[in-house]
Amino acid sequence: MALLTLEGVSKRFGGVVANHAISFEVRPGEIVGLIGPNGAGKSTLFDVVTGYYRPDAGRVAFGGRDLVGLRPDQVNRLGIGRTFQKLRPFREMTVLENVMVAVMQHAAQPAAAGKEALGYLEFVGLAGKGSVHARGLSTGERKRLELARAMATRPRLLMLDEVTGGVDQKTIPGLVALIGRLRERGLTLVV
Repeated sequence: MALLTLEGVSKRFGGVVANHAISFEVRPGEIVGLIGPNGAGKSTLFDVVTGYYRPDAGRVAFGGRDLVGLRPDQVNRLGIGRTFQKLRPFREMTVLENVMVAVMQHAAQPAAAGKEALGYLEFVGLAGKGSVHARGLSTGERKRLELARAMATRPRLLMLDEVTGGVDQKTIPGLVALIGRLRERGLTLVV
């Protein structure tokens, strides 16, 4: 059974067609890549799946449940996490605090939240940066922080929007390796 199903999904902005009749399935444990040039509608499709935009036509389902009309926080609670093409860290908060915001959605105790958040930072290679303000991170480090925050929501499906976009060539292999490690953890991925 598919974890994520899109059937005939279309999204327009006035006369501009961002997505036209998109259909595909993602099964548990798969890594599915969406390929296309800038402006092809990949980020818009991520926004449709995660509740930021409502499709003009079509169906989006996660584990058989219809997602159309749900808010982003509701979609996230069902088990879909995501990163964004345009990085959105809380710049005045530390790296650890950024991840704790996501952890606190489900953690009962702040001490447990801190420990869990540190685990995500270690996983993405930012364990030594917990006390650094997010504004002081490089683009590659902000990508890793974005990934840690998405992981902290404990998703079953993780949507990674332009995960290697805007970083230098030296950083890309490390990010690709992280994607492989996420798959080893049992996450289903759309990139």
